[in-house]
Amino acid sequence: MFDQRANENQALRAWRAQHEQIERILSGSNCNLALPRARQLIRQRQHLELKIAELERKRAREFATPTGSKDQKQSFLESSEDGRDLLKDGERCDKIIKQCRKIRNMVRGHGHTMSELRGHFPDLEVWKLADDLSEDDRDVFNHPNRWGPLVGYAKSLLSKDYGVKEATIGNWIRAYRRANPSARVKRTTSKGALGSATS
Repeated sequence: MFDQRANENQALRAWRAQHEQIERILSGSNCNLALPRARQLIRQRQHLELKIAELERKRAREFATPTGSKDQKQSFLESSEDGRDLLKDGERCDKIIKQCRKIRNMVRGHGHTMSELRGHFPDLEVWKLADDLSEDDRDVFNHPNRWGPLVGYAKSLLSKDYGVKEATIGNWIRAYRRANPSARVKRTTSKGALGSATS
């Protein structure tokens, strides 16, 4: 199993390197997307994206299957392609999403400004993330009413921070929440809330 995981990691690194190379070529100023070679590169890029996504989904399914032993699940979490600890990354991502939710609610519901919130909550990890953003992204971050859907916005910030796709961020968060049931988001439905209020 370890050899298979190592081979998969090697393949992922190679595919990602090819994908980055194609991206650089296609984003070059002298690249004409109407030429047959450019269209061929676009097809290659799409094929690589599918292969990468398929392997990531396969790994996520392996982790999620109840038949897998704890050792297999732990090795999955410990053997990410670049040596990251997926549970720690998932915990950080989950924490930052919750912090973004807190910030947006404080701005929208209570009328606080971002500078006030920075003063009241200087230890939030999301501030470090925001400081590393480009000027345009930081401008959007400083105006929570322009964020759009909260979780999607937070995942896009995290994907820029880690240099991975938003789907990967979602996989990390799911893995962390599966491993830590107390971290799962508890949602009440309107029917459940009404039922408890009338009982």
